Formats: sequence, structure tokens, C-alpha cells
Amino acid sequence: MNKYLVVMISLAAALDMKANAQLVLGDTYNTGYSGVVALAPGATDTDFTIISAPVGQSTGINPVVPTIQPSVWFTSPTAQYISPSTDQHYPPDPAYGGDLPGNYDYQSILGTDFIVPTDVTFTGSYAADNTASVEIGGNIVTTTLTPPNSDFSGPLVPFTFTLLVGSGVQNTSVDFIVENYNSDNSSPQNSDGLDNPTGLIVSNLRATAPEPSTYAMLVAGLGALLLVKRVRRAAAL
Repeated sequence: MNKYLVVMISLAAALDMKANAQLVLGDTYNTGYSGVVALAPGATDTDFTIISAPVGQSTGINPVVPTIQPSVWFTSPTAQYISPSTDQHYPPDPAYGGDLPGNYDYQSILGTDFIVPTDVTFTGSYAADNTASVEIGGNIVTTTLTPPNSDFSGPLVPFTFTLLVGSGVQNTSVDFIVENYNSDNSSPQNSDGLDNPTGLIVSNLRATAPEPSTYAMLVAGLGALLLVKRVRRAAAL
């Protein structure tokens, strides 16, 4: 078999490979769900990992669907709140549940094996208690705020962002950085060190890109041009 044909076939096959990652290109994710099935209270959401948190809180863990939630938290028919711990009582009180004030980074990884550049577009909507920002590949996409002393019932905020993945293996992080306020719902800059309810809800998180066959055709076309050039060069000798 012509070595150029072998290369073209190998490249086309590689275009359809995916790295082992939490997020799969083209699939849809909702916090507190496994596919289309709602997770039970107390169950962990393995699509996300809390990679950073205030000192005294656990990291490297999957968030959970709280068994006790503030009744006024915003609800969605397609997603549930997830939190660092199961007990998220409200109103804030040292005797009630919650987590320390500060920042919590809920992260997922999109792993893709692209050998030619392509754009990946991320879409979804989210809300948080208290504030949250979305970062994709290190780019701050959007920030939403739940005002202090509110009832935490703010609606989901939509976002969309297109990231140039580039060539080679690219593992792109999708981070929801949630800032938890003090127990009196003031900014955590001067932390009172008391637990306070916190959580994140994400609906219809999705990463999409052009079909691999599109790039396979481009690679095949490039290979054909190289082959024609080689034949012409040989004929000119």
C-alpha cells in the first residue's frame, strides 16, 4: 500500500479518538444527574471534582447532592444543586450545616485527541450560592452574583464560549468557581470561620465541535495534493 495512503488513513482514524476524561465531546451534562437519571440525595456527582477549597475543607473529592437543602434554592427540572457536603441548612447558624466561607473550584476535564486545529464551543447555564464564575481553558467566561441576604432563588444564567483547541492532545478544564460567603452573608474576605450553605447548579453543559469526518476530508485532500506534487516532481526528473 502506498505510504501516503497509510498516513492518510491513520490520520483520519486518529481524528475520531477521545481521551479518557470526565466530559465527552457532544454529550450533555447536568449537575446532580447521571445521564437522564436524577441522583439520590447524598449521592456523589462524578462528572465534577472539587480541586480547591478553603483551608479545612476536603479537596480532590466529588461533590454531593445535599440531603438537606435550603427550601428556597433555585430548582430546575433538568439539574440539581451539588455541594461539598450533604447538610446545607438555611438560614445560616453555627448549629446548622454548610461549609466554610471562601472559594470552591468544581472542575471537569474535556479530553480530546485532535491532530488538526478545531474550535470547541461550550454552552450551558448555571447558578450558585453565593457567587460563581465560569473558566474554560483558563479563560474567565462569565460571572453571576447571588446578592447577599437574598433567598438564593436566582435563575440560571446562560453562557457560551468557543475555545481554539489547537493541534496535539489537549485536555481542557471547565471550572465553576463558587465563592461562599460568611454565615452572616457578608463577603468571605474577612472570614468569620463559620459554616454557611453553598452549592452549584449547572444545566445542559455541552461541548461541541465539527464532525471528525470534516477534518478527515481535509486531511485526505491535503494528502492527495502532496501525492500529486510528488508525481509531478518525479515526472519532471
